[in-house]
Amino acid sequence: MLEDKSQLIWQGSSLLDHSGKLLLAAGCAEVVISNNSDPRYIADRFPDSGPLAGIDACLAYILNGTSEYEAMLIMPVDMPLMELELLRNLIHQAELGKAELSNSGNGKAVFYNAGRFPLILPVNDDLSKLLSSSLEQGHNGVRSGLSIRKLLANLDCQILDIDKDHQSAFYNCNTPEEWQNIQNSNL
Repeated sequence: MLEDKSQLIWQGSSLLDHSGKLLLAAGCAEVVISNNSDPRYIADRFPDSGPLAGIDACLAYILNGTSEYEAMLIMPVDMPLMELELLRNLIHQAELGKAELSNSGNGKAVFYNAGRFPLILPVNDDLSKLLSSSLEQGHNGVRSGLSIRKLLANLDCQILDIDKDHQSAFYNCNTPEEWQNIQNSNL
């Protein structure tokens, strides 16, 4: 993007503020932010390792804190068209899935078939070990690294269908051209 995406202005707020407000409105108790360039936020334990490093850092923060969260909702800052009702439904489906898994207690990864984000992941030591092990291998030069796709292949997943009317909510902007398309509603 050639600049910090989180500070791009969307509907009068930065993408970071917009995403945080959306997550709180959806029912999240707390918004935890991974950002290596701002000391107010949680820095990755494995720099330059992509989104998994951010997930790992936030998971470690939650596990080492006093909070007793059972799941975390992960949403990249570059999805300004994400809809509140889609996030609420994702949370609701995760809660239903948690009841089904009450015997195992490990929880499910829950996401829509339109993409892997937004994503609900269980908060537990097993996930932390999986992330840390894979990121350590990548940090030590082993390039078989773990992607989001590979991470999800190691977890029990619930994939939710999305209809065509909501497809644009999953559009993310990684380039100036994509950002321009969002601003001009050329989707």
